[in-house]
Amino acid sequence: RQRGRSGRLCGFCLCGRTGRGQQLLAVLQWVLAPLLLLLAELGSGLQPTYQWRDAETNEKLTCQQCPPGTFVAQHCARDRQTVCEPCPELHYTQYWNYLEKCRYCNVICEEKQVEVQQCNATHNRVCQCQEGYYSEMEFCIRHSECPPGSGIVKPGTPFEDTQCRKCPRGFFSSSSSTEPCQPHQDCAQQGKVTNVQGNEYHDTLCTSCRVHGRSNSTQAPGECGRPSWRRFSAGGGGDARNRVGANFLASFPTQVQSRGRVPFVKVQSDL
Repeated sequence: RQRGRSGRLCGFCLCGRTGRGQQLLAVLQWVLAPLLLLLAELGSGLQPTYQWRDAETNEKLTCQQCPPGTFVAQHCARDRQTVCEPCPELHYTQYWNYLEKCRYCNVICEEKQVEVQQCNATHNRVCQCQEGYYSEMEFCIRHSECPPGSGIVKPGTPFEDTQCRKCPRGFFSSSSSTEPCQPHQDCAQQGKVTNVQGNEYHDTLCTSCRVHGRSNSTQAPGECGRPSWRRFSAGGGGDARNRVGANFLASFPTQVQSRGRVPFVKVQSDL
């Protein structure tokens, strides 16, 4: 601790030449005093009260509030406590109150909404968007689908839209969906060779051929020959290579084909 110029101890106490300490202390007292009073009242288990002026005697009285689910049927008098009565059907009060009538359950579930909490004596009706939709500007909008090349990161909720992210290396999504990105297949684990390396839009294309004198094909494929390069087209010819290409192309979504993302495909010449 240090001794200030005014002679008061500085440290745990608030002091200073400009009086800022006194100003801060005054603000804290102004903020904390009502809070401490409220905590003391709650801790003692006392009912909340309100001020009421008796119409006959013009006397100012302190009346007890009514609990949630009830309303004030009669205000207190000098010789009588507040009279509370239950809320009628389709009406409610959610908090301690001194209302002379309960509030009406005015929430109505709109189109594409479902009721998640019924109206009762203490709560209004609660609605939210049905499955597959989320709330935006008081309307229920269908969850977005992740475009090709992207997968879902966080599913949509009644309050938020779907969150998508571009597929990382080694994963793909070939269609617009609400599913996560899928991993590329491993050709080596299947005893096959990679003809087309997968990317974010399509899976890896594996083909069977004799590798080191072995093959897992039921047919009798030849040895892997020198590869040739060609772009698959949906109207490919009738030979085996074009049939493989046409089948692979058919797995691409229309959006991917229209954007020119169909790859050049290495086709084994002896397929």
